[in-house]
Amino acid sequence: MPPRSGSLSDPLDALVVQSAHDIFRHGVEETKCIAGRIRMAWDAKGKRKETLVQVPGELGQQPAMFRIYFQLPEEHLQLLGISSQDTFRLSLRGVKVETLVQPPKASSIAMQLVVSEGVHIYWERQGEERKTLNTWLATSLGVVDDNNWFASPELASSTRPKGVGKRKREDAKLDVQESMGTEGSKKEAKKRMRFEAKRLRRAEAAKSKAEEDAKSSALSKSSSPSTSAAPMKTSRVSTGNGSESASPPAPTSASSSYSPLDLLAGCQLGLLTYAAISEVRRNQTVHLIGIVTEASSPRTTRTGEWMRYLHIVDPSNYHPNGTGFKINCFAKRYEAWLPHPAPGDVLILQNVKIDDYNSHYVGVGYGNKLRWAAFSPSKGTVHHGPKNSAPKEEGLAEGGFGVNFSPFLRPQADEITYCVKVSDWWGEVQKQKYASDDVAVMPDVAHTAHKTNLSRKRIHRLISDAGPHVPPDGYFDCTIEVLKGNPTNTQSALTYTLYVTDYTRNEEMRGVQSNWCPSSLSDYVLQLEMWDAAAVRAQKMRPGQYYYIENARMRINTAGYPEGKVAQDKIYLLEEEDSVKNSNLRALLERKQKWQSRQAIAEPDMQYQLVQDVVEAKFFHCAVVLLKAMLRKDQTPCIYVTDYTSHPQLKNVIINEPWAKSLSGRIVKITLSEEQKEVAESAIIGAFYSIRKLRLKYSAVEDCFCGFLGGNEKLIVALNPNRTDNEHLNGLLRRKEEWEMIQYQKQDSPVPQHSIAKAEQNSAYTRIKDIPAADAGPRVFRISARVVDYHPLDLQDAFYQFCTKCKLEIPNKYRACLRCSDSEYAYVQYMYQLYIMLEDEDQNQLIVSVNNNCSLLNGLKRGCIREDAQLRRDFSLRLKPVLGNLATVHNALRADKNIEVDTPWCIFEVDSWFMPEGRHAFGLKSYNVVS
Repeated sequence: MPPRSGSLSDPLDALVVQSAHDIFRHGVEETKCIAGRIRMAWDAKGKRKETLVQVPGELGQQPAMFRIYFQLPEEHLQLLGISSQDTFRLSLRGVKVETLVQPPKASSIAMQLVVSEGVHIYWERQGEERKTLNTWLATSLGVVDDNNWFASPELASSTRPKGVGKRKREDAKLDVQESMGTEGSKKEAKKRMRFEAKRLRRAEAAKSKAEEDAKSSALSKSSSPSTSAAPMKTSRVSTGNGSESASPPAPTSASSSYSPLDLLAGCQLGLLTYAAISEVRRNQTVHLIGIVTEASSPRTTRTGEWMRYLHIVDPSNYHPNGTGFKINCFAKRYEAWLPHPAPGDVLILQNVKIDDYNSHYVGVGYGNKLRWAAFSPSKGTVHHGPKNSAPKEEGLAEGGFGVNFSPFLRPQADEITYCVKVSDWWGEVQKQKYASDDVAVMPDVAHTAHKTNLSRKRIHRLISDAGPHVPPDGYFDCTIEVLKGNPTNTQSALTYTLYVTDYTRNEEMRGVQSNWCPSSLSDYVLQLEMWDAAAVRAQKMRPGQYYYIENARMRINTAGYPEGKVAQDKIYLLEEEDSVKNSNLRALLERKQKWQSRQAIAEPDMQYQLVQDVVEAKFFHCAVVLLKAMLRKDQTPCIYVTDYTSHPQLKNVIINEPWAKSLSGRIVKITLSEEQKEVAESAIIGAFYSIRKLRLKYSAVEDCFCGFLGGNEKLIVALNPNRTDNEHLNGLLRRKEEWEMIQYQKQDSPVPQHSIAKAEQNSAYTRIKDIPAADAGPRVFRISARVVDYHPLDLQDAFYQFCTKCKLEIPNKYRACLRCSDSEYAYVQYMYQLYIMLEDEDQNQLIVSVNNNCSLLNGLKRGCIREDAQLRRDFSLRLKPVLGNLATVHNALRADKNIEVDTPWCIFEVDSWFMPEGRHAFGLKSYNVVS
C-alpha cells in the first residue's frame, strides 16, 4: 500500500482516498485520489491503455474491481509502465466517471474511469522502487497558475480552468522518477534539482525580459512630444529592532525589470502558509523559509534531548549587522533528526512555535512536531544533512508506536521554486554587501505588501484521515457517534473526555481496552478531550447520539498517540432522519450497518493462545510468569513476562540480566497505561498471571513484538498454582518444568527426582525408531529432535498454486488455471508446502510436512513468495527459529562449501495419518524450542 502520511514524498500522499462506491454514488472529487492494485494491464492501442484495478472496499465490503482507461498522448503512455500486480495511487484530477448499465466482465461495479486531460500516478511492485508519472508537473512548477488543484474545495482560491485539458502538451514537462526517498535514485534526483534550478532562473529572466519589452513597446506607442518626470520610488531599510526607515528616493523607469531584491517574504504554497519572519507573533505556530546565517553544534539537554539553535533571515528581517531570527530545535531520540543545514543554505521549517524570551521573539521546534529540509544553492539539491543510520520515520510513543512521525520534509516543486528565489535574493544581498559599505536597499514596503490572511479553512475529515500533521495544523470538522463520556480528573480546567467513532480506523491510534468497548471496535474509537464551553456541552451528550463537531483538532498526547481536542461549543445534534440531506451522516450510518453485519458473522470471542501462535495486532488471552516489573519515573511502566514458548519476532529482545538468561525469544515486554499501571506496583516476581485482551505489535525501536495494556478494566489477574482445574495454568507449569529440566541438563547438575518424574509424565516423548510402522488410525507424537534439512532447497519455492473452482493444483509455470480459463486470476489460491527432516538423539530421521494449515504459519499472508520480496522475508523469518542456519548451509553447498548445521533442539508435536497408497505420512502440528 502507499506510504503512511507521516513522511510525504509525493503530493499524492497528502490526498484523501475516495472509495470506489463513493465515486459511483456521488461522482469524482478531484481533490482526492484512489489507491489499490493493478489486476490486469493490457498493451496500449494508439492513445488508449486499458487496465483492470482492485481497490479496498468500504468497511465490511469486498474490494471493488473496475476498469480505468488512460487516453493520453502516445509519448505519455509509453512512460506509463504499470503492469499486473503493481500497487498504485492515482490523483482524481481531471478523471471522468462513466456509469454503465451493468458491471462488465471481471468488474464488481457498474462504472469505469477515464483519464484523458492529464495524469498524476505513482506505482510500485513489491520489493522494487516507486515510479511516478506526473503530466501536471509543469502546472505545479508555475507554467500555468493552478497551484491549488490538490486542496479541498474550501481551500482552493480558484477553480481549475476548463481548458486545462486542451493546452498544448508539448509545453508540459513530464516527471518520471524514482521515489526521492530511495537510495537508488539520489543521483537522478540531484540532477533533476540542478536542472530545475537553472530552468527556473532562465524562465524568470525570460519573463522579466518579456515584460520589459512589452512596457517599452507600450511607451513608444503612447509617447508625446512633451516629457514628464518619472515617478520616484521610496526604498526601505530594515533596522535591527524591526522598524523601517526611508532611504533617499531613487529614480526609476517604467521599463525596469524584476530584481531578486524585490522578493516578497512569505508565501502561500498549496495548503501551507509560510510566514514572513518579521510578522510572527507570540504563541503562533508557523512555517518559515529563510537563509541560514548561523548554527550551533548539537548538544544534549538535562532531560536527554538533542538540541541546537539556528539563525535564519528572509527579506523581511534582514539587517547587514544582524544575525537573524533565532530558532531552538529539539529532537528526543536522534541527533540526525535535528536540522543540519550548511551556512547559506535555504532552510524550510514547519511547525515552529513562537515564544517570548527576554522581550525578544524566538522560535522553538519541538521534537515531535518540527519538520525540515535544506536546499543547497550551490548544488541545486535538497538534503537532510550528512548520511546517518537514524531511522527516517518512527512512532512517537514508547517502543516506536503511536503517531508515525518523520522530521525529514520532502518539499514539493513550488516550495523548491520559492527556495531558489530566496537563494537568488541572498546572492544579490551578498553582492551589494561586498560591493559597498552602505546598507543594502530593501524593497519598498508599500510595494511589497504581504498577505498572511490567505484562506486556510478546515474541511470535513474522517477519523481515519485526520492527524496532528494534517493541514491545516490538525484542525478538522467531523461527524461522529458518541460511545461513552467520563469527567476528566484534573483541577486545572473544566474538562470532559468523550469516546467517539465514525467507524473508520486510524492506524496511529492505540485503541481502547475497556469493558464497554468490544474488541472489534477498539481500533475505531477516538478519544476527544473537551475543554471549556465544549466540556459543558459534552456532559449532555449521550451514547448512541450523532453529532457534527466543528473546529476539532488532532494533537499528540503525552504517550505519543493522537487524540482530539475541542474547546468551542460548535457541536450540533443530528438525528438519523437527517441522513436524507446530510451525506456525511448517511455515510456514517452505512459504515455502522456494515460493521454490525460483520459482527454477526465475526470470529468467536478471544481465546487463550500461546505466545508462539500469536498473530500481530490480534487480541488474545494468555497465562504467563512475571519476570520483571519496571517502575522508573522517567519511563512508561512495563512488565516482562513469558509462557516459555518462543516467537520469531521476539528474538531481538536482548536483556543482560540474570532473570533473562536462556529465555531468548521467549520474553514479552508489555507497556502499561491508565489503570494497568497499578499492577506493576503490586506485582510479585515469579508469580503466575492471566492476562486478558493483550495484543502484540511490532516496535521499530525495540525491533521486535511488544505488548500493550490500557484502560480501566482489570486485565491482569493472579493465578493460584495449587489449583489443578485451570488447563492454561497447567500447560504453563508443564512448560516451565520442561524448560527448567533442560537448564539443569546444560549445567551438568543432578536433576531432582520429582522434576524428572513430572517431566516424563507430562512429556511422554516418542523416539523416532519407536513410531509404529503401521497403526489403526491417526495419532499425535511428541518428539525431541532438531531439523537437519528441508525441501525445497530454496524457500521461495515452498508453495504451490491451487484453483478454488476445479480443486486442482495449478502448475508453477502458469499464473492461473487454464482448465477454468481464469484470465482474471479469480480462482488462484496460494498454499505453503515445505518438508523438514527431523533427527533425534539416536540420529534416526523422520520427514515431516509443514503444510498451509500448520500453526507455525498462523497469521502469515498467503501469496507468491517468489515475486513478493516482503512476503519472502516474512516467511524466512517465521521459519528461522526451527531451521537455524540451514538456509546458509544450502547457499554454501551451491558454492561447493561445507558449513556445519546449527539448529535448535525442539519438542515437536507431529500428526500421523495414512495416505491412500498405504504410506505413513507426518505433519507438523506445533513446536517448542528448548535450546
